[in-house]
Amino acid sequence: MTIDLNHKNRKYRISKEVLYKMYVEDNRTQMSISRELNIPIQSLSKFLDYYNIKKRYKWGKYALPGDISRVNTNGYWRLYKPDHPRADAHGLTPEHIILIEKEINRSLKDKEIIHHIDLIKINNDIKNLLLCENQSEHQKIHKQLLELVSELIKDTKIIFDRKENKYVKNL
Repeated sequence: MTIDLNHKNRKYRISKEVLYKMYVEDNRTQMSISRELNIPIQSLSKFLDYYNIKKRYKWGKYALPGDISRVNTNGYWRLYKPDHPRADAHGLTPEHIILIEKEINRSLKDKEIIHHIDLIKINNDIKNLLLCENQSEHQKIHKQLLELVSELIKDTKIIFDRKENKYVKNL
């Protein structure tokens, strides 16, 4: 069985059999499969849902409330804090939210968003977290980063290697 999935005007395809082998039999993470197949992790998650493949909420095993300390879902570390206002249906709360709230000594406002400065969602070092007032401020930060990368490409400090089909530093 194979389906097509559209995400941001791009079409992705992966068969149930291939996804089942990689995710269940080979016990690979969504992130590693996403990177290997060049499929956005959100799309991969939708494929898992569509094919009724049970998602893991802890590396290599299914998470149960009694054994959760720190889990990774969609690239973010989450903690089992079922009473937190931003906890999901499983009682999991993004760790970066908990850390920022502790740092600023208050709960986040509804529109506040946390930006990971190095873009690595699991790096929750407080020095890597920036509290943004709203989505607009967060988007401006990402836009500024894209503009900077564009300049580096124009200056040929970053080039696209067509043979490897990826961007690389041009030293």
